[in-house]
Amino acid sequence: MAEMITEQGVTLSTNDEIGEAAVQFYKDQFSEERRVEEYSMLEHIPKCITNAENEVMTKLSNQDEVKKVVFKLNGSSACGPDGFIGHFFQSCWEIIGEDITKVVRAFFCGQKLPKFVTHTNLVLLPKRYQQSFVKGRNITENILLAQEIIRDINRRNKNINVVVKLDMAKAYGRVSGIFLTKVLRKFGFAKAIIDMIWRIMSNNWYSVLINGKAHGFFQSSRGLK
Repeated sequence: MAEMITEQGVTLSTNDEIGEAAVQFYKDQFSEERRVEEYSMLEHIPKCITNAENEVMTKLSNQDEVKKVVFKLNGSSACGPDGFIGHFFQSCWEIIGEDITKVVRAFFCGQKLPKFVTHTNLVLLPKRYQQSFVKGRNITENILLAQEIIRDINRRNKNINVVVKLDMAKAYGRVSGIFLTKVLRKFGFAKAIIDMIWRIMSNNWYSVLINGKAHGFFQSSRGLK
């Protein structure tokens, strides 16, 4: 049987022991330790979203638009252990398509959703291209660019050059939900959009799989999925 040694040097040999340690590890990672009260840095964020852009983002989807998204779902994947796979929604669209569209529209309006609704997709297209998470691009391009900058930094015609190395490990998993909503508000996103994002973020629950068996079931108070 596989064993795991914790940072404290304790040897764990059973699935239950390993599962308990794993659950505690991710609980600590996805739980907000202390609430930030200082938000003065947000004053430097300019408003980027126009009223016209907010109108486009808050416009309710019609049935054809919802159908396009549903038929792009992975047919063999489900959003949870008790969820339906994408193929179900696709093959039964003629029967449930209208109900799914009503559910999507209700979610955008901030209405209470039926219990069977567990999956939501929200896509915001950036105004400018970015390297990471863009189809057809590779994050290694940024690594090569960083190497070139470090190599040539002393050749630049400036009196002072500064290089700041940031530890990005688990960065997205430590984002405060409240802080993010305040950032979105400064950017100029409509209240309906911010509310929708908050409801998605604040309703994340996790279990840890150890050799195919689920351990724990806890809610996160920070982090982005």
